Order: sequence, then C-alpha cells, then structure tokens
Amino acid sequence: MVYIVNIATFVIINVCLIFFMVYCMKKITIIFAMFLLSSFALFSQNPMRIGGELGVQLPMGDFGDGAGTGFGLSGIFQYEMSPDVYLGGTLGYQSFGGKVDGYSYSNIPIMALINYKFSGGNITPFIGAEAGLNMFSASYEIFGYKGSSSDTYFGINLLAGIESRMNPNLSWRVNAKYNIIMSSGSNATFLGINAGLMYHLK
Repeated sequence: MVYIVNIATFVIINVCLIFFMVYCMKKITIIFAMFLLSSFALFSQNPMRIGGELGVQLPMGDFGDGAGTGFGLSGIFQYEMSPDVYLGGTLGYQSFGGKVDGYSYSNIPIMALINYKFSGGNITPFIGAEAGLNMFSASYEIFGYKGSSSDTYFGINLLAGIESRMNPNLSWRVNAKYNIIMSSGSNATFLGINAGLMYHLK
C-alpha cells in the first residue's frame, strides 16, 4: 500500500508542477529543482541511475520544411520503481540549422519521463514516454541584421530502444525518439536517433 501511495504522490506532484510551469515560465529553474527534490524525497531508497545521450535530430512535417538536420544532447535521471519501470526526468539541448541561409533553431526540453523495460537477455528492449516543456527559439541574420524569437510550449515524446549492462555500474543504450512540440499553429515534430550511457548509483 505504501508503494502505491508513493507512486500516486509522485505522479500528482510532478503533473501539477508541469502545468504550473506553463503559467509561470519565469520560475522554471525553481520548479525544476522542486521536481528533483520531490523525486529524491519520495524514492531516495530506490535504485537510481543518471546518464546522458547524444544524437542526430531529423526534422519532420512542416518543421522539416524550414529546419535542417540537427544535433541534441540530454542529461537523464531515473528511479527504479520496479525491475521493469523507471520514473524520472531529462534536461536537454537541441540545435538545428535552417534550410534558408541565416536561419537557425534551438530547443531546451525539460521533461518528466517513464520507461518500461521488457524482460530479456543481455540486450533489453524498452519503450517510454516523456511530457513537459520546450523552450524553443528561432534566430536569423539577414544582410547583417540579427533577430530572434522564443516561446515555451508543452510537448510529448515517444521513444523505443535497447540497452545493455557493460558492468554492474554502467549500461549503454540507443533509442529512437519522436518529439512533438505543440507550438501555435502547426506542431513542430522531429525524430531523434540517440545513444548514451547510464551510470547506476545503487
């Protein structure tokens, strides 16, 4: 029963934080710290791991008409709720060139996540979902004149990949992640092909 209450409390706290962030963008740093602290307080006794990923980002749809291939990196923390389920968060940075000279785009995603691992052998498949905020910016330089615009949008990411233990404390992982930024007008979508490492703290 305590386990179920902890899960419910974790989900409620972080969903509330995400929606509050939508209306209070100037307090993003404080609220993200609250997210980390609430997670640690609830699950400090659970196995935890941290890591990072690098990847190629492939714009799609209307976003792909204006943005070229980009790159991304992210930091990840996860708590093991059960041998198959991880909850946590990710903070990243993505950059895209423009198909029109002088234009470029960038994004900073702040996401809550859930990953589900399938039982397997040395290589374990997993799927996951992320939800949170995207601080999206567009910059341009035309005939020496520079300008930029930025806004914050809610987003959802869906991913699937594989991972494997290299030793008791370190795992490698690769995944494909479909990113949806719910911007005004048409959504910005792109596919990330990522690889990274996870360090198991306990």
